[in-house]
Amino acid sequence: MRLLADECVPAPIVRQLRSDGLDVEYVAEDELGTGDSDVLSRAGRDGRFLLTEDRDVGQLVYLQGVPASPGVIYLRLGAESLSESVQAVSAALRSDLVFPERFTTVTGGGAVRQRRLPPR
Repeated sequence: MRLLADECVPAPIVRQLRSDGLDVEYVAEDELGTGDSDVLSRAGRDGRFLLTEDRDVGQLVYLQGVPASPGVIYLRLGAESLSESVQAVSAALRSDLVFPERFTTVTGGGAVRQRRLPPR
């Protein structure tokens, strides 16, 4: 799986996903301060799933119609410890879930919800 991690994603999550063998580019390493629409565009252009904690991305995708191809993985981590959150995200991305063309929400407790992306 190819991911673009938004700058709001904690670095330990990025490190764990890389150690899991996932191809993760990290906005905090190369384009700090990039706007949400530009990050979504980059993910689509590069064929990467956007990994983000920014809830505004849902508004961009569903209300403003900004394309989110191939998909979005929204982390809603809550009050769990960082190590619990890292493990929950890692487990979700290693699971048999189908991610293309979906807006996937992963909680720190490991719960996952998915919704189809709007048609383009």
